[in-house]
Amino acid sequence: MRFTHGSRSRLRIAFGAALILAVAAGALALWRSRENRLPWRDGFAAGDTAQWEAFGGAWSLYQGGIRNNSDDRGAKFVTGSTHWSDYAVDADVSLLGDDGDAGIMVRSSDEEEGVDSYSGYYVGLRDSNNSITIGRADHGWIEYQAVSPNHPLQPSHWYHLHVVAVGCEIAAVASGDTQGGQTWVAMHEPSCASRGRIGLRSYSSGGVWKNIHVVKATRADIEPLLAHAPPSPSPGVLQSEAGFNSLRLNQPGINPALAEALLRAATPLAAMGDLRNVSPVHPPAVTIRGSVTLTSPRIYVQDASGGAAVEFLRSPSLKIGDEVQITGDVEPSRFSAVLLNATGRVLWQRSPAPPISVSATQAAAGLYDARFIETEAEADSSPQPSPAGTILSLHSGHQRFLAILNSGADPSALRQIAPHSTVRVRGVCVVDPAFTRNSTPFAILLRSSSDVLVLAGPPWWDLRNLMEAAIALPVAALLGFFLYSRAERWRMQAVLDERLRMAREIHDTLAQDYAAIAFQLESALDRDRRTSTVEGVARALQMAERSRGEAHLSIAALRALHYDAPFPALLRHLLQHQIAGGIRLDIFSNGSERHLSVEVEANLLRIIQECVANAVRHAHGSLIEVDLDYSPDYLTVVVRDNGQGFYPECAPGAEDGHYGITGMRERAARIGADIQLASGPSGTCISLRVPVPRPRSVARGYVLSVFRRTLHRLSALRLTRTRPSEQLDAKANSRFDLG
Repeated sequence: MRFTHGSRSRLRIAFGAALILAVAAGALALWRSRENRLPWRDGFAAGDTAQWEAFGGAWSLYQGGIRNNSDDRGAKFVTGSTHWSDYAVDADVSLLGDDGDAGIMVRSSDEEEGVDSYSGYYVGLRDSNNSITIGRADHGWIEYQAVSPNHPLQPSHWYHLHVVAVGCEIAAVASGDTQGGQTWVAMHEPSCASRGRIGLRSYSSGGVWKNIHVVKATRADIEPLLAHAPPSPSPGVLQSEAGFNSLRLNQPGINPALAEALLRAATPLAAMGDLRNVSPVHPPAVTIRGSVTLTSPRIYVQDASGGAAVEFLRSPSLKIGDEVQITGDVEPSRFSAVLLNATGRVLWQRSPAPPISVSATQAAAGLYDARFIETEAEADSSPQPSPAGTILSLHSGHQRFLAILNSGADPSALRQIAPHSTVRVRGVCVVDPAFTRNSTPFAILLRSSSDVLVLAGPPWWDLRNLMEAAIALPVAALLGFFLYSRAERWRMQAVLDERLRMAREIHDTLAQDYAAIAFQLESALDRDRRTSTVEGVARALQMAERSRGEAHLSIAALRALHYDAPFPALLRHLLQHQIAGGIRLDIFSNGSERHLSVEVEANLLRIIQECVANAVRHAHGSLIEVDLDYSPDYLTVVVRDNGQGFYPECAPGAEDGHYGITGMRERAARIGADIQLASGPSGTCISLRVPVPRPRSVARGYVLSVFRRTLHRLSALRLTRTRPSEQLDAKANSRFDLG
C-alpha cells in the first residue's frame, strides 16, 4: 500500500501527538521522581504541606514549622519515598506539654491511624521519664534504648535530632539549644526494614517540628554515632498497643483522679452549661475546669455540661485534650458563654474527648454551641479558600451550615471532596455570626482536614451529571462519526492513490508499448513492398513480446509488494521464478536494514528484475549475485554475473526497439538514484546507489508499520465488497493472461 503526501502528513501529525503525550508522561514521571530524590527539605516555611500525609492529629503551620495540637487517632505526619534506604534526617523538635513524647520516624511504611500503627523506627524526646528513646514499631512497640540526657527535657524548648539509618543499624544524637550537651542512642535489628518514608510523630504531649532535612548516608556517617552509643540488640517481642499505653500511663507522678478531687475540694468550680444563665449586667468572675477541644482560630473548652470560648490575657501553650483550669470574666450569650481576661494553667494531658453525634437540626437549635460534635451531611460544592481559611458548604435535609478549616491547617484532604459527596464532619459547633456570616444557623470549626470523612461519592444520576451526559453523548457521537468519516476518507484516498499509481505504471509501460506496436502495424499496412511489410510486422511482434515481459514484471512486482517481509526476502521471492536451470542466484545483505517507501521498493524491484532477466537471456553465465549494502544515508545495490559480457556503447537502445537499459535509467532517475553499468569478458556489473531517509525511532517505525498493514487490509477488504458488475470485471481481468 503506497502512502501519499497527505497520508504521510497525517501519520506525522498522529505520531507527533503521541510523541508529545509520551514526553509529557515522561516529564511528569521525572517530576514525581525528583520530588522523592535526595537531598530533600520540607516546605513549611513557604506554607507548603502538599507532600505530607496525616494519620490522625491536628496538624497546622506554625512559625515556619508544623505543629500538632492533638494525639487523636495516633498523630503521624508522613512524607518521602518508600524507596529511600540509607539516609540521615535532621530536624528541630519542641515538646508542647508534659508526660509525652515527640520525634522522628524513619523507614516507615504501612501507616494507619492509631498509636504505633506503622512499621518502622522511631527516635523521640520523652519528658514523662526524661529520656531520648529509640525503638521499633510494627503495629506494636519494642523499645531498644531510653537514655536520660544531662539536663531534664523541658516543654517549649527546641532540641535538634540527627537520625541516621544505614543497613540494619539506626543511631541518633539529640542536642539541646540552651542547656548544651548531647545524648546518643543506637539499635541493631538483624531482620530490619531496609527502606521507607520519614514521618513526624507525637504522643500525649504534642509537638512542633521545623528545618527538616534528609540526605543520603553511608557507613562513614553512622560510625561516629555508634562510637558513642553501641547499638542495642532486640530486648524482646513486640508489646501490644494497649500494653504500651498502660505502661506510659502508670509512670510515677501525679494521679489525675486524685489531683482532680483535691482541686475540686480546694476551688469552687462553675459548670460551663450554667454560664449562659449569668446576668449580663454584672457578670462575675468564675473558675471552670474542662478539656481543650480547639486551639485555633479560637480556644474552646468543654465539660460534661457544655462548652465555652476562652480569650486569655496571656495564653499558655495548649493542645487538644489538655485538662485545664481557667478563671475569667463571663460574657454570656444565648446558647453559651465566653470567658474574657482569662488566666489558667494546664493540669495534665488527656486524650481528646470523643465527639457527640447529633443531627444538623439539633445543632441548628443551638443546644450544642461551643461543643465538640459530629454530624453527617452532603457537600454543596467544592471547598473554597478564603482569608479565614478553607470553607466547605454543607447541607443535611433543609439545614445548611459551614465547615471551616483554619488558614494555618493543611487543606489537601478537603480538596479531594467532590460536590454532592456524603461526608461525616466533626469539630466544634458555633453559632457565632463571626463564623456563620449570618447565612447559616451554625458552623463547625475543624481541627484538621481529616475531620471531614467522605462516606460516599457523588451519585452518578444527579442533575449535573445527567446534564453533562446529555451534552457529552451527542458531542461524542458527532466526534465518533467525524473520526469514522475521516478514517473512511483516508482509506478511500489510499485506495484511489494506489489505483492512480497503477494507472501511471500502465501508462508508462504497456500503453506506450501498445501505441508503438499500433504505429508499426499502421506503417506496415501503408507500405507496398513485401519486405518492408514483413520488417514492420516483425518489429511489432518484437515489441509485443517485450510488452508481455513488462506486464509479467509489473504483476510480479505488485504481488511481491503485498508480502510483509524484509526487502531481501521480497527480492528473493520475486527473482526465483526468473532463474533458469543451471544458473545460481545469490543474494547478500550487509548493514542494518532500512525501511524504504513503496515507490522506491517497486522501482528497485523492476530494475533488479531487468538486470537478472538480461543476464539469464544474454549472458549465458552460471552465477548471478545481488549485493545489498545498507549505510546510514544510502542503499547500494550491485548486480553482477559471470557471463560473456557486452559492449555498453554498442548495445541497441530505444531507437532500435530495446528499452531495457533505457527503462532502468529512467526508473533510477525517478527515485533519485545513480546507476552505473560496466561489462567485459568476465561478466557484467550494474551498481545502483539509492538515497534512503535516516532511521526514525523504533516506536515510530512500529506504529507506521502497523498503520500501513491496517490500511492495506482495510483496502483489501473494501475491494472485495464491490458491486456485482465490478466483481464480474475483476473476475474477467483475473482470467486474462498476459503471457
